[in-house]
Amino acid sequence: ESSGSDALEEIADSHYQMSRISILAPFVDAIIYKDYVDAVERYLQEQLPGQKITLTGHMVIFVQMIKHFITSMAKSYIIALVVITVLMILMIGRIGIGLMSMVANIAPVLCIFGIMGIFDIPLDMATILIGSIVLGLVVDDTIHFLHHFRKAYDSTGEVYAAVRETLHTTGRALVITSLVLSGGFFIYTASFLINNIRFGWLSGCAVLFALAADFLLVPALLSLAYGKRAADDIKFAVYD
Repeated sequence: ESSGSDALEEIADSHYQMSRISILAPFVDAIIYKDYVDAVERYLQEQLPGQKITLTGHMVIFVQMIKHFITSMAKSYIIALVVITVLMILMIGRIGIGLMSMVANIAPVLCIFGIMGIFDIPLDMATILIGSIVLGLVVDDTIHFLHHFRKAYDSTGEVYAAVRETLHTTGRALVITSLVLSGGFFIYTASFLINNIRFGWLSGCAVLFALAADFLLVPALLSLAYGKRAADDIKFAVYD
């Protein structure tokens, strides 16, 4: 600095109390940079012991934002599953069937995440919202299906007849609404942004998966649960 060089102005503040090191890196997915940012922080701590190291910049901000975003969404999923499970049990009135119905609610979400893993689709701010959207749609469909099933089962007393009646009444409404919803999401595939395209076709497929779960998994689980219940009633009647 005494020789007239201005080089220190690029790496220090005006009071020469803080130095700055800039690292150039390509702009890629922030999740990839998490390990790199941690490695840079450890290296600086080792090279400058006792000094306060603060990492900043766009990439550090994006890494922290994605980290907190994913963590908060995971907590939200867990809370939502617990609350929905309790409400399903209270609505149905049986713990076993309430827990079994959650299998059909979780299956479409797992299918979507499985497709994302097969096609190497990253988990970003757009795709991470699909799980909550699918969970809300499939729970709504499952509640309608189980509500009409209980009414049909109370009137007929036969699980197969109740399922058949539910499919012919509520099932038709579920098909129409699912086709409309999936078609609305598939419109996003005409976009020029890859995030919108992924969000559109994944959400549309998720709605169809939710419909398939309500038409295939839910009746099968109800047949198992109420079939066992009928068998137990017959067994008790024989013993009596």
